[in-house]
Amino acid sequence: MSRPSFIEKGKKSIHILLPIFMVCGFILFLPDTYKQALHIDNLTYPYAQYLGISFLILGVLIFIDVSFKISQSIIRKRRKSKMGGYIIEYLSQLSIDEKSILREFYLAGDEIQLLPYNHPIVLGLLSKGIIMEIGSYEDMRYGQVCFSYTITEYARKYITNQTLNIPFKMTQKDFERLSNERPFWL
Repeated sequence: MSRPSFIEKGKKSIHILLPIFMVCGFILFLPDTYKQALHIDNLTYPYAQYLGISFLILGVLIFIDVSFKISQSIIRKRRKSKMGGYIIEYLSQLSIDEKSILREFYLAGDEIQLLPYNHPIVLGLLSKGIIMEIGSYEDMRYGQVCFSYTITEYARKYITNQTLNIPFKMTQKDFERLSNERPFWL
């Protein structure tokens, strides 16, 4: 759902509309004794209809803007929690190749890895929301064009040594197994 165009064009000035709305309301609803004391009674009577129309229009615009912000916030939170559920499910169903790519982030100790952008396993992890591309810088490595990728923050919370089949105490046999399972381009 997108905002109507008049709201989109005026959203930068919504901070200006609120004080104008409040001033219009203040002038309209101020008791007559205070208007006379402030010497604004001569101003309010001839322009009351314009102040009233401005008050109503600004009130509607502010209401629409606030309701859109609230609805967008709710939609964003729902989408994030739904995506989080999908990521948890995907992490429990990783293939050996996907685990080996994710393992490279942890074994190398880097948050960013150069991975071939057109490799099916990388594309699968990208579409599942487990990794994401950082920037648009490309490099030629492993005989392929590579982009910088990192593990998404939500997926990083749920990736454990058990998820990636990394033993807590590495033996020589474990080290050989993990090195044999490394992606072919490394």
